[in-house]
Parts: sequence; C-alpha cells; structure tokens
Amino acid sequence: MTEEFLELMDAYTSQNIDRMYGLGKDSPLFQEYADLLLAERNKSWIV
Repeated sequence: MTEEFLELMDAYTSQNIDRMYGLGKDSPLFQEYADLLLAERNKSWIV
C-alpha cells in the first residue's frame, strides 16, 4: 500500500473529513477515480 492510501484510510477511520478532503483534492489518484468513487456512487443511491 502506498503512504498516500494509508494516510487516507487513517483520516477515514478517524472520521476526519477535513483531512480527507485535503488529501484527496490534489491527489492525481483521486482525480482519476473521483467519478467512480463519488458521482457513480451517488447516482446509485438515488435510483
């Protein structure tokens, strides 16, 4: 696992939303999967 992923998991498990946002907003990895992780997830919730 990458250091970035471990940091994100730590922020998630500690429910630190501000830290999660900070880690994700500039992450190339997050940008690559943002639609899958957020937009598609949200669409499936409202259907």
